[in-house]
Amino acid sequence: AVATAEGREGVERPGLAERLRMGSLLEDGLSYKESFIVRCYEVGINKTATVETIANLLQEVGCNHAQSVGFSTDGFATTTTMRELGLIWVTNRMHIEIYKYPAWGDVVEIETWCQADGKIGTRRDWILKDLANGEVIGRATSKWVMMNQNTRRLQRVSDEVRDEVFIHCPKSPRLAFPEENNGSLKKIPVLTDPAQHSRLGLVVSFSPLYGWLL
Repeated sequence: AVATAEGREGVERPGLAERLRMGSLLEDGLSYKESFIVRCYEVGINKTATVETIANLLQEVGCNHAQSVGFSTDGFATTTTMRELGLIWVTNRMHIEIYKYPAWGDVVEIETWCQADGKIGTRRDWILKDLANGEVIGRATSKWVMMNQNTRRLQRVSDEVRDEVFIHCPKSPRLAFPEENNGSLKKIPVLTDPAQHSRLGLVVSFSPLYGWLL
């Protein structure tokens, strides 16, 4: 499907989904903000959104941000150079903190942006607010690394890709968790017990992964 349509004068205009979406880039073009209504099927028995719902919303706003700045719509948010070289982004780490779970019918406003993180990665941060009163109800951060889709090996972010990606990112560090010794810095403990069942070669986005874990 094509996301944009061509007008009478040959100028591309937004597609229907883009026009109906409650989100857009901020004025400086360095972050993206979108609002979501919590649906009845997205809440648990206590009538508040589940962790899986929150992860879905984070993924949705992140993908919409990538699409809004012209990255591919194939689900990998790849640039032109990345597609030519067979490179994709994969999630390396994810940290979510929710201070107040939104309820059925609440409207959640999510702002997201990305920045460089080391030689082979980038980071994406989110801030979640209750649109009714502006209260921050959650924060999240993630690290993504570049991988060759054919060899499955990590690859350094080249200067060409940096020029394509980071032109849309804040020039000075902006963190969802700016506090020293915050929870997102804690190392994930190493599991000592071997898994009873395993399977290699699976590719999955992080929101279904939360559903599996829960």
